[in-house]
Amino acid sequence: MLRDLQYRRWRVGLTILLMAIVMTLLFIMSGLVNQFNAEPGLATQRAAGDQNWIVSQGTGGPFTSPRPVEASILDGITGEPILVTPGSIGGVRVSLVGRSYDNLDEPLLVAGDHPRARGDVVIDETGGYAIGDTVMFGQIQGRVVGLTDDATVLAGVPVTFVTLEFHQEIAVGGQNLVLGKLTGETRSVPPELKVMTADDVAADTLLPLDGAISSVTLVRVLLWLITVIIIAAIIYITALERTRDFAVLKAVGGNTRDLGLSLLIQGLVMTLIAVVFAGVLQTFIAPTFPLKVRVPSSAWFTIAGGAAVAAIAAGLAGVSRVKSTSPAEAFG
Repeated sequence: MLRDLQYRRWRVGLTILLMAIVMTLLFIMSGLVNQFNAEPGLATQRAAGDQNWIVSQGTGGPFTSPRPVEASILDGITGEPILVTPGSIGGVRVSLVGRSYDNLDEPLLVAGDHPRARGDVVIDETGGYAIGDTVMFGQIQGRVVGLTDDATVLAGVPVTFVTLEFHQEIAVGGQNLVLGKLTGETRSVPPELKVMTADDVAADTLLPLDGAISSVTLVRVLLWLITVIIIAAIIYITALERTRDFAVLKAVGGNTRDLGLSLLIQGLVMTLIAVVFAGVLQTFIAPTFPLKVRVPSSAWFTIAGGAAVAAIAAGLAGVSRVKSTSPAEAFG
């Protein structure tokens, strides 16, 4: 088996490279789907931790269809006021969150400090800003004082954190409007209000991505189909090309089972090398994507297992070819 791989090293190398490229795309697609599913929950955690959101009945979700109301409507409700609206920095879309950041662990910072004064801004690091950078909300100026991560919504829109008063100045002309209040309690509220748990907010934020997730999932299925076809074709063609070799080996006493097993192992080895190569390759390609690619550790087992099954199935088809090869073909 090893001698045959060495003899066909160029073809084997190109085959492994071709399989690795397709499997790299499988890793990337798995990472995108995982990111799409994880993003809403992580962003909700960054915005409010595990607290419940008390919002008006007209609000579908804080990050999808926020509906600011007069702060006085929530005067009887215990909790911290929060305002969430869509916004832009220099023409780039962001999701603005305004609240107090006293004695809070969220948003978790990778650098800098939480917003404390007018103009202080914390933004997800995917926005490409550094601490000290000036940002413009229309004609209103802010300064980046901190960076966070895993704070994006709707497939990569950075969540940007400011003080509540600064947010009201940016988004609602300084009016005393809020989206709602945050509370750790589960309590009844007046009919014009409703309670959304962190899970409710995350689920609502995920809804606009259903089409994107379905599309990427379909592409992933097609890539799996291509991967299986490539593996099966390569291994079976190898069996056809070695028909005369098998006939010669049978003629000199070679065991059919051993010959078939060598073909099976050869295909499996090539496939697993391609998986490892793809796993390494995706670590270099994933950071170049405009969206964060969060490849789950389970992808290694799924892709390696699926490819191994395809290789074994194709190898078994090749084994049937070995069985049907007559020693007489060595002299034909």
